[in-house]
Amino acid sequence: MPKSKKVNLPESASQNRITKGPLPKAHNVPRPNIDRYTNDLLTSNSPRSPSSREKLTIALAKNRAKKFLLFAPKFRTPWKLERLDIYSKEEMQARSNALARPHISAQSFSAQYVDETGRPVFYYLGEREMSDSPSTVVPWSFETQSKIASQLATSPPNKKYFDGLNNKVVKRYHEATQTLCSVVHPHIIRHDVRHPIDKEDHEPRVMRYKNLDDMNEKAERCGVLHLVHGWTQQAQPNKATSLLSKLLGAWFQVLFPSEYQRFAQAFEAGVWIEDDPGPWLGRSIVYKLQVDFHVDAGDDGPAVSFPVGFFQGGHLVVPALYTKFSYQPGHVCFFYASKMYHSVTRWIPDDDIPGQELTPGRIGTVFFSPANSLNILKDKPQNWARKTAMGRAPDPTNI
Repeated sequence: MPKSKKVNLPESASQNRITKGPLPKAHNVPRPNIDRYTNDLLTSNSPRSPSSREKLTIALAKNRAKKFLLFAPKFRTPWKLERLDIYSKEEMQARSNALARPHISAQSFSAQYVDETGRPVFYYLGEREMSDSPSTVVPWSFETQSKIASQLATSPPNKKYFDGLNNKVVKRYHEATQTLCSVVHPHIIRHDVRHPIDKEDHEPRVMRYKNLDDMNEKAERCGVLHLVHGWTQQAQPNKATSLLSKLLGAWFQVLFPSEYQRFAQAFEAGVWIEDDPGPWLGRSIVYKLQVDFHVDAGDDGPAVSFPVGFFQGGHLVVPALYTKFSYQPGHVCFFYASKMYHSVTRWIPDDDIPGQELTPGRIGTVFFSPANSLNILKDKPQNWARKTAMGRAPDPTNI
């Protein structure tokens, strides 16, 4: 296995070391070796029409979210979401560094976290033991988490239930995202402290991995794409990932019903690309970059994030919850990323297997809504942004 060993340092130490000039074409993201996208409908063997199968899939997703709320373990934190600032950034950083150490186990079980007022603040959709007994809220403790993790580890496979994204949805999203990045190149953002650059790396704009076909090292462009609002139309991944967006939206509606209504109203007012089902206004793709300690200060409300790809490591650390989550492909997090510091532990790409359709490495995605946009779009009518150029022009329908 391995691989490129990177020592990622703060941006300030290397902000002037990004190699200038275009990357060689050989480093561009390759198009996936596929003829068609994976069929991601959960009921693809049903004789129903595709639209009917999609409706059934969304209905089943909402039912799964309701079962998650009923049966997944629930923890109460010792703080209020609005008062998380009582913990300094330095304290959160130190706690994050401690949790990121390799000997600290990563939690893979589904869990719900509420603050001391009972307000939901974090949902982790992983796997859990099947149960007919509804869960009750208990104070968070290392002992309780360890007990649940031990029980899950010894539970037989037929007694486990997976709450996250199924393999077909994950694979299709991976295919669509690599396709998009093969057309619209991701870029390193020089001053983004969320994605530090290795000062020892002569070319930090690429991720390196081993090709098992010839045992040579290969390099692939890495970087970030911020899509607010919509995807580029050349690769049309909005249509390719429409079901995933609708699944996440259905879960959001069940898990955060009041926040969903606020986001959906703003999305209907601010939508530009009709193929995007919302309700988030933005999507950030972190294409094969490391993710450092940060909060997404410009956002508002719950975000949803998930990884895809072939990699080792890459665990999600949330110091306010004293927890390191496994955070592997298919696992999904809903949380207030603008208030809760978080990071992803260092990951390394798997080797490139001959004949594999997709290249190795980790791709992270965050669906979010900027606070400023939500504020502007509040109480605006449907399609307001498109009709008025986001308020820069008169509404042509008002005569």
